[in-house]
Amino acid sequence: MIKKAVLKKLFELSPIEQKQIKEHQFVNDLSPYVWSKDNKNRMINRKLLSHHSIYLSKHNRFASYPLHSHQFVEINYMLQGECNEMVDDNPIHLEEGSVLMMDIGCHHSVGQLNKNDLMINLIFNNKNISFKFLDKTHKKDSFQFHLPVSFQYFFTESQ
Repeated sequence: MIKKAVLKKLFELSPIEQKQIKEHQFVNDLSPYVWSKDNKNRMINRKLLSHHSIYLSKHNRFASYPLHSHQFVEINYMLQGECNEMVDDNPIHLEEGSVLMMDIGCHHSVGQLNKNDLMINLIFNNKNISFKFLDKTHKKDSFQFHLPVSFQYFFTESQ
């Protein structure tokens, strides 16, 4: 069971989520300062992280997030519910406990998360962190797996 205080805070509607519910479409949650162009694709650059080495956030719900890439490593953790993503033209379905690891330059879009879906974004601003080892085993810049119950302990209430 997820800690009630954590769950309550995460389910609160952010200002962006409130706009997306009203407008029924994606509302940009990032400053133009952090967006760059990579040929035709949108890219979120390192300016998002400023001087921070790790960025942790709840992914906004109620609208799809358009195709983009990053100048950093990103991990999506599906805390509750489910979500569909397109990662380098491959459909990925995330369920509760799923983790999606994406290397620098990986292109992805995120399908709409609904009221009961919670996805956590974890971003690392460290050029030494990479998933390039996946290239040799999976021939792609992303990797999906399901977290073991022991890791999910951090989000659960003590018995």
